[in-house]
Amino acid sequence: MSIDDQLGRMTDNALQRGIGFFTLFAAPTVLVSIWRGVQGEWQPVFTVQLLLLGALVTVLLLSRRIPRNVIGVTLIVLAMIAALGGLLTFGSIAPAGHWFLAIALFYAGLLFAGRGMVASALILLTLVVAVAALHVNGYVTPAVPAADFAVASSNWLIELMCAAVFIAIVLPTQRNFVDASRRWMEENEARRAEIERLAMHDRLTGLPLLRLARDRLQVACSRQQRQNKFVAVLFIDLDGFKPVNDRYGHEAGDTILRTIAARLTDRLREGDTVARVGGDEFVVILEEISDAALAQRLATALIESVGQPVEFAGNQLQVGASIGVALYPDHGEDPESLLRGADQAMYRAKRAGRNRVVFAEGASEQGQRSAWQRPDAADVAGATSSEDEAGMLEQLSTRVVDLCIMVMAATITIALVANIWRVIYSQSAPNMGGALLAFALSMALLLMRARLALAFKLGLVCLVGLVLGLPGLFTAGLAGPAVGWGLATSLFLVGAFFDWRLSMAFVAVVLGAIGLAGLGFTSGLLVHDFDVNEQAAHASKWLVFILAACAFGGILLATWYSYKKTIYRLVEASLRQSEQLERLATIDDVTGLPLLRVADDRMEMACKRARRAQGRIAVMLIDLDGFKAVNDSFGHDVGNVCLREVGQRLSANLRESDTVARIGGDEFLVVMEPATSFEQVGATASRLVAAVSRPMEDGGQEFGVSASVGIALYPDDGATPAELRQCADAAMYEAKRAGKNRYQFGSAASAA
Repeated sequence: MSIDDQLGRMTDNALQRGIGFFTLFAAPTVLVSIWRGVQGEWQPVFTVQLLLLGALVTVLLLSRRIPRNVIGVTLIVLAMIAALGGLLTFGSIAPAGHWFLAIALFYAGLLFAGRGMVASALILLTLVVAVAALHVNGYVTPAVPAADFAVASSNWLIELMCAAVFIAIVLPTQRNFVDASRRWMEENEARRAEIERLAMHDRLTGLPLLRLARDRLQVACSRQQRQNKFVAVLFIDLDGFKPVNDRYGHEAGDTILRTIAARLTDRLREGDTVARVGGDEFVVILEEISDAALAQRLATALIESVGQPVEFAGNQLQVGASIGVALYPDHGEDPESLLRGADQAMYRAKRAGRNRVVFAEGASEQGQRSAWQRPDAADVAGATSSEDEAGMLEQLSTRVVDLCIMVMAATITIALVANIWRVIYSQSAPNMGGALLAFALSMALLLMRARLALAFKLGLVCLVGLVLGLPGLFTAGLAGPAVGWGLATSLFLVGAFFDWRLSMAFVAVVLGAIGLAGLGFTSGLLVHDFDVNEQAAHASKWLVFILAACAFGGILLATWYSYKKTIYRLVEASLRQSEQLERLATIDDVTGLPLLRVADDRMEMACKRARRAQGRIAVMLIDLDGFKAVNDSFGHDVGNVCLREVGQRLSANLRESDTVARIGGDEFLVVMEPATSFEQVGATASRLVAAVSRPMEDGGQEFGVSASVGIALYPDDGATPAELRQCADAAMYEAKRAGKNRYQFGSAASAA
C-alpha cells in the first residue's frame, strides 16, 4: 500500500468517527432549539437546523458509499451553515456559532492541503465578515435582548481575531502533522529499502544472496511450468580458490570473487540470475531453456570465462570452476530439491577431475534434510519493541508546535490591540485581563521556545487557550466572543499532541467549567456589567453551548485518536520490518553471529575506549583448517553444522564483553576488550584453538577441523580496524605456514 493510500485510509477512519460524534451531539442541540422555539419565538435558524440534522443523518447512513472528499465537503458545508445561521440570528453571542465554525475549520484542515486549505479558511472568514457587516450596518437585527451588544463592531473584531488565532494554529498544525508523518514514512521506507538491499545482496560482489535467488527460482519454476520449458540451476564452486587466497591474501581473494561475479553476469542472458551463496560458491538460474544441450553449452561457456586469468598486484591469478546442473522439472519441482540436486552434481564434477559440467542424476533425494532451508533471521528475530509513542510524537511535532507559537503570538497581539481599541472607544471589554495574560504567555513562549521542552511548550500553548476562554466564561458568560474560540483552541491542541486519556480528562474539565459558569449565571450567582444578563442567564442557551462544545470535543478526540493510532500502527509495523531486515543485514543466518560490518563497528569503538584508557585490545582472525575437505566430503548440511558448532565453541570460551563474528566462508573474527597482557591473549587463543579442534558429530558422522589464529594488538599493530585486521590476517597465514592448528602474534608482539 502506498503512503498516499495509507494517509487516505487514516482520513477515512477519522471522518467515519467524526461524523458519528457530530450526529450524536447535533441531534440534542436541534431538540433544544425546537424546545426554545416552542417556548418562545420560532426562529428561521431552527428550521435550518432541522434540515441540517436530516442531511447529517443521511450522510452518516451513506458514509460507506460516499467518496471521502464528498463526505468531508458535506460536513464542512453543514457545520458552516449551522454556524452562520446562529451568527445571523443571535449576533456575536450566538451560543453554538463559534463551535460549529471551529468544526468546519477543523475538517477543512483535515481534508485540504496547500492552496485548498488556505482558500477554505479565507472563505469561512469572508462569510463571517459578511455576517458582521450585515449586523453592524443594521441590515440584520439579532433575536436577543442585548441587540446593541451583539452587533457591536468591537465584538465582531474580537470574533474575527479569535477565529484567526484558531485558524493560524489549527490548519498549519494539521497539515504539518500529516506532512511530517509523510516525510517520516518516506524516510523509513527508504531506510527499509536500503536495509533490504543489504540483506538480499552480497556486500563484496553486489550479487543477490541465496534467499533472493531462491525466490527468483520459485517464480521461474512457476512461469516455465506454464510455458512448458526447462529451468536450469547451475551450482558453481571455484577450483583452486583456497590456495590462491591463502598464498596472496584476502585482498587477492576478494579481487577474484568480484571479477568472477562480473564475468558470470556479463556472460548470462538478460533475465537470468547469478547469486553468491558461500565463500567461493555461486548459483546461476537460467530460464527458458529448451533442452539439456543448451544448458550444457551455457555452463561450458561460464567455465571458460571463469578460467581466464585475473590480474592482481602484477600477478596473473587463475582459478577454475566445477559446475553441477539440475533441470526443472526433471531433477526437482521446488527450489530446495533443485539446489540440492545441483549441489550434489557439483561434487561429482569435483571428484571426476574438476573444471567440468555434471548433470544431476534423476530426482534428487527428497527425504534428505536440505542445506538450503536456512532460518531467516526475520523469523527468529523475536518480538521487537515498538517505538515509544511519546518519542515518535516529539519527532513529528516539535516544528509544528514552534510554528503554532509564532502564529499564535502574532494573532494574539493583533487581538490585544483590538481589545485596547475597544476599551478606548466603548469603555468595556470582557476578559481584558485574560487577553493581557494570554499576550504575556505567548510572548514568553515565542522568546524561549528554543530552550523549552516539547511537553512544556504544549502545556503553555494550551494554557494560553484556557486563559482566553475560562476567565471570559466566568466574567462575561456567553457574551465574550473569545470564550468559544479560546476553549476550542485548547481542546484542539490537547487532542492533537497528548494521550487520549489526558485529552478526555481535559475535555471533562472544560465541560465542567462551562457547566459551572452556566449554573452561576442562571442561578444569579454570577453577574456582569454588560446588558446581556438575560441572555447569559438563559438555561437553554447554556445547554446549546455545552452540546456544541461536546460535539466539537467528540469530533476532535475521535478524529485525532483514529488518525494518530493509524499512524502509530503503520510506523510500528514499518519499524518492525526495518529491525528484522537490519538483523538480516548484520547477523549471519547460519551461525547467528554478527557479520563483518558489525564487528568493524565494535572494533572501532573498542579502539576509542582503549585509546582513552591507554589500554589494549586484541583482534584475532581465525581460519578453519580442513573445513573445505569436510564441506566437500559431507556436503553443505554438515558444513553448516560445523560452522554453527565452531561459533558456539568460540562464544563459550570468550568473555561476555568480547565479540566473535563470522566474516567469511570459514573465517571468524574475535575482538578481546580489554587485553591486559600478552600472556592473557595467548592463553585465550590457545583455549580457542583447543576448543575448535575437538571432534564433531552430525547424524552419526564424525568429522573435525582445526584453527589457525592470527593476533593483532591495539595500538601495537595498528590504530584502525582495517590495520588490525590486515595485521591479524598476515599473522594467521604465518600460523598456517608454520603447520596450522596454532596461533601467531602480529609483527609488533613477535618482535617483543
